[in-house]
Amino acid sequence: MLFWKNTARRLARSAYALPICLAFAGLTSLAVLHVTPEPGDTAFTIIFPPGTPFEEVAVRLQKAGAQLLGPGAQDNIVVARLINSHHKDALRAEGALLFLSANTTSLCVDTTTGTENRAL
Repeated sequence: MLFWKNTARRLARSAYALPICLAFAGLTSLAVLHVTPEPGDTAFTIIFPPGTPFEEVAVRLQKAGAQLLGPGAQDNIVVARLINSHHKDALRAEGALLFLSANTTSLCVDTTTGTENRAL
């Protein structure tokens, strides 16, 4: 009898696992779709390896021909304008790890002018 009680408890606990995993997967996919760049985007949030100083990131952007729009939350994160895919390839060669869309509603830098928006 004890075996069946313990089995019932284990099954009851594991019944929550699937809905929780599905909810987490749904929220994660929405977040990824929100920051994934669209084909016509020119403004990107670019992430370089952790520990890369901002000055070095700015030099790498200049070498690749990208326009710096503003700094990110960390020194290795910047918002930049890339005119064509050549700039993206050049930045990958310079060590850029990730390109995210900078055209989101929660961005603190106006990607049209490059000025920080302190009202947010």
